[in-house]
Amino acid sequence: MNLLYGVDCAVLKDIDPARYLALARACIAEVMETAFHEWRRPKSRTDGALVFLWKDLRAGAGWGIVDLSGRPKSAWYALRRACQPEQLLLTDEGVNGLHLHVVNETQSAQNLFITMECMTESGDIVASGEAGLSLGTRQSRTLTGAELLGAFFDVNYAYKFGARAHDIVVARLNDRPTSENISEVYFFPGGRGSVQYDNGLKVELLEQNDSFSLNISCRRFAQTVAIDDEYFRPADNYFHLAPGRVRCIRLERIGENRCRPSGIVSSLNGLDVARY
Repeated sequence: MNLLYGVDCAVLKDIDPARYLALARACIAEVMETAFHEWRRPKSRTDGALVFLWKDLRAGAGWGIVDLSGRPKSAWYALRRACQPEQLLLTDEGVNGLHLHVVNETQSAQNLFITMECMTESGDIVASGEAGLSLGTRQSRTLTGAELLGAFFDVNYAYKFGARAHDIVVARLNDRPTSENISEVYFFPGGRGSVQYDNGLKVELLEQNDSFSLNISCRRFAQTVAIDDEYFRPADNYFHLAPGRVRCIRLERIGENRCRPSGIVSSLNGLDVARY
């Protein structure tokens, strides 16, 4: 937490326990997702990983990826994103820039489309690129940021030639025939930080045939968006959201309750929360 967010954990835990808890949950998700990206890249020598533990042994903070009642924690969502059979992985290779690794572990060939955008927190794009690629069964491929952009750009701010022009790098993997988003990864060339501002986070509850979902958007970049609902479980949680885009998150009813969804959506860098 100290390294990722530039905070003094011991002090923060005493003066603002709620903020400490929010950063702790985000930190766990970030570290586990980043580690699995490194381990799953094509040239990795890692043949597997053990996750300790599956479930907390008692109520409160624990090592489990689900809590005592079986509800997913931030690590569970991070691992779900990082372990998809079709996956976009991102690694920081220093002066060699960012490397994007596309993995296909399915039994069929895939026709895919990858994009990368370097943007400011307000969504101004300073550099972007795209490429189409086809992967055979259980095949992977690595592309560099320079390949996607078509020219040199200090994507990960390794050379530091002058002031940094962008705050966020977002790369997306889509299915080319359907344009469906498969995977989305983020990189922070200036670090994640813990500064909070008004990012205009908005949420809209949608209902169709007794099924519910949330449309979540923001005016400025929203870091580690968290959905908290007592009676519904989101299909994805603790994710980043680029400005100007809408994420539709399906809500899954917990148990036999007949309540309507009611909760809050917050972000690590947002000053306010959005209620539904």
